[in-house]
Amino acid sequence: MKKSIIISIGSVVIVIAGIGIYSLFGGDNEIQVVSGSEEEIEIEVQEDDEDVGALEEEVVEETPEEIFNDGMDPLEIRETIQTVHGVLNRITGHGQLDIYRESGDGAHIDNFNKIESNLLDQANLIEKVIPHVQHELLRKDLENFVAITRYVTESWEVEHLLYSHRIIHDVETVLNEVSGKNIFGAAAFVASAGYEPAAYEAAVKPLLNDIPKEGSEE
Repeated sequence: MKKSIIISIGSVVIVIAGIGIYSLFGGDNEIQVVSGSEEEIEIEVQEDDEDVGALEEEVVEETPEEIFNDGMDPLEIRETIQTVHGVLNRITGHGQLDIYRESGDGAHIDNFNKIESNLLDQANLIEKVIPHVQHELLRKDLENFVAITRYVTESWEVEHLLYSHRIIHDVETVLNEVSGKNIFGAAAFVASAGYEPAAYEAAVKPLLNDIPKEGSEE
């Protein structure tokens, strides 16, 4: 009886040992699962690496060196545009545009006269940074801002004043990556951030055509 028990126990030990050895060396299924997991992990890491590379390339495309030239601190340019945008906000925001519309009593003329020097100051500030801007679309938008803003002081055109603000708004929002702000599409530069410059094509270009060219008799 004792012998049979010992033999039985010995058989169980041998079977268990055999299963363990099979698991280590003969279990193709287990090895495939581990190997498969390693491949999955490796693929995921490679995909992450590719994503990081793509992000790095996007950052390189938008470096300050490609937007600005030497001669003026890029931070100073950004701050100047931010300041000018703030001034235009105060002039046109919160229903302010209505006070510049003709009402029959001539009040709009007085209101335009009050902001004339301020508008010219903003145009002059932007004009000073333009030579230091390399990005073609951004440079063009700033030139458009200067032309339209100066024309406002001569024509008292509310529509031009509206887009004077919208151009500098779009430029500052995209350039300084301001979150939570709407994009009007009035600046061609917004295309560099993936936005459609629809208002630039539909509204700004026609407004620019209203401005007499230098040397013309108009």
